[in-house]
Amino acid sequence: ATYNTKDDGVAKSITINGLTLSGVDQSNYSLNAFTTTGDIVTKAITVTATAGQTKVYGSTDPVLAYTISTGGPLAASDTFTGVLARTAGENVGATYAINQGSLNAGANYAITYVGDNFAITPKQLTITADNKEMFEGDAVPVLTVTYNGFANGDDNNSLTTQPVVSTTATSASLTGNYPITASGAASANYTITYAGGTMNVKAAAPTNITLASTTLYENMPAGSTAGSLSSTSGNPAATYTYSLVPGTGDNDNASFVISGNAINAVGSFDFEQKSTFNIRVRSTTQSNIWLEKTFTITIKDVNE
Repeated sequence: ATYNTKDDGVAKSITINGLTLSGVDQSNYSLNAFTTTGDIVTKAITVTATAGQTKVYGSTDPVLAYTISTGGPLAASDTFTGVLARTAGENVGATYAINQGSLNAGANYAITYVGDNFAITPKQLTITADNKEMFEGDAVPVLTVTYNGFANGDDNNSLTTQPVVSTTATSASLTGNYPITASGAASANYTITYAGGTMNVKAAAPTNITLASTTLYENMPAGSTAGSLSSTSGNPAATYTYSLVPGTGDNDNASFVISGNAINAVGSFDFEQKSTFNIRVRSTTQSNIWLEKTFTITIKDVNE
């Protein structure tokens, strides 16, 4: 017997054929095909959403999976069309129901759907403390971080708590490398890890003091200039102040005064009485880091 179609329906045509006769008198009879009617009812199946389906925050949704838990499988040439769907939303921590969506097996099947929940898991976010440098005695520069891993157009303003960045370096720190650390950031959508940076404190003390001498003759008046001072250091932005200080080589400090970077005579000199003078000079940066050096100033003779 063969239905005219496989689809469900009432009073569908059935063709009866392929019958055979048996027995001693079978040759006295002949069989003809005939038709009748019958009903085809829909097949009941249960479709169950696969449990434990997830994605990482910011990634594309996977195709939602399911199984035929009862009543399967579908007939040989039948297939599902459409897909399962879930409740809209993109944040970690919410419950997103998986519903039947557009999933359908056709008119020949009555689907009972059993749903489940979809979850979004946190994305990895790395916060790296940026490397910085400073000179001895300077204020600690503003500390910053770099983010790697934001999704969905997020930036640091998307964090519920901003990171705290700190370093062990201070304005009093000596030359060397000091750690910079970041911590304390928070966001439900991210699993946050941290990478440290380095504060490089560079030498800022004057490395040398130079006296550009000006010829100073005997009998020149008080206030005459013996030369001008200049300094160098590792900090190109360093500024310097100069002073006469006690110490080795300060024998004649009292004979001179420093104004700005100029060394000036306090009085007039007599070559025959004394022709060389030793002074000790300190060069101090704006960070109060200093270097001292001694200089010899020579008085030139004048024919009298």
